[in-house]
Amino acid sequence: MLTNLTNYIKGSVRVSVSGFAAERFLNIAVRRGVRVWDVRHTGGAVEMNVTIKGFRLLRDCARKTGCRVKISGKNGLPFTLHRYRKRKLLIGGFVFFLAAVYMLTNFIWLVDVEGNNMITRDAVISACKAQGLYVGAFKYGLSEKPVEQALKKDFPDIAWVNVLITGTRATVLISESPPKQEPADNETPCDVVAKCDGLIESIATSIGTPRVKKQDVVQKGDVLVSSAVDIADESGVVGTVYTHATASVTARMYLNFDFDVPYDYLKKTPTGRVARRYGLILMDRDIFNVKKIDTSIPYVNYDRIIIRKQLGLGEDYPLPIIFATAEYQEFAQTPQKRTPEQARELAARIVQARLLSELDISADIMDRKIDFTEYPDRLHTAATVTIIDDIGEQKPVNAAQ
Repeated sequence: MLTNLTNYIKGSVRVSVSGFAAERFLNIAVRRGVRVWDVRHTGGAVEMNVTIKGFRLLRDCARKTGCRVKISGKNGLPFTLHRYRKRKLLIGGFVFFLAAVYMLTNFIWLVDVEGNNMITRDAVISACKAQGLYVGAFKYGLSEKPVEQALKKDFPDIAWVNVLITGTRATVLISESPPKQEPADNETPCDVVAKCDGLIESIATSIGTPRVKKQDVVQKGDVLVSSAVDIADESGVVGTVYTHATASVTARMYLNFDFDVPYDYLKKTPTGRVARRYGLILMDRDIFNVKKIDTSIPYVNYDRIIIRKQLGLGEDYPLPIIFATAEYQEFAQTPQKRTPEQARELAARIVQARLLSELDISADIMDRKIDFTEYPDRLHTAATVTIIDDIGEQKPVNAAQ
């Protein structure tokens, strides 16, 4: 890319060399320092690109070899400027454009944050801004080290951070420390209570006094293992101490799902019609209100998608200019009708999705029963799912009471 840009700025000439000694012509030209590229054989001639300076040396090469040299094309900035030399306003505008682009490359126009999971991007951007690194900041004189030190100070969870400024892009690379494990509180008195209704399947007590046994029915909030432990000697109970009760209590629980699946529904079908609105976002300012919904769109039902393309001089030189396209994709809502079989399949998928979203990974599904009741306009679904899972949770108690 850089070579092509250099060739364009310096200019080049496309020449066609014909004759019996075309290869000798090419060898002499190369030995004399003429830079040649994109050489191709076309019929009885050889075409190549040469620089403007090298073209002046080809006359002597043609005289020695008896070849004919013909210009087939001229490319580059010198020829463009010569072509428009009388259009001073156009040239002035082009020069102003180049100067403006050069000035814009002296600022930071994009701040990326990579590697963050627990720390939000907005928090990192805000901390960087406090140290002078933000969109629109003058990049010369801006040091990465103070930003890195400030981020480590503001966010103790950061194990490693590196700030890279390349072109007009600033990239903040973060490596977070593993989450710190809070030390277990084994001193505060607490009971093990039921977090939901269920039928006790097993109970294994480490610390505390069991209050339930296998096959007992419990409700949410019932004490399963008490923190109160009686102290006894040969004469009997002499006192009570309150402990941090710990136990593993599993229970059989029942989940009920009750819902309807209608037979009639509307199917979303794209019509292929698309309305586009174009806009320009300059330094985060919406010039043509492309971010707002256009009320003049002639569609009743549509999906709105905004496509952004940031202008830049390569990947490392983004500019604060974004071309935005808002696409309004029309769709039709076509009335459709499910069969009872299709409604049953959909109901089964709904039950499965709810189980995946509501159950812990440790839960075991023991039984699943789904009853369907057909009505003229809908299918009623009543599902009962039997699971076995840990039912206990610790709840602090006031030992003074």
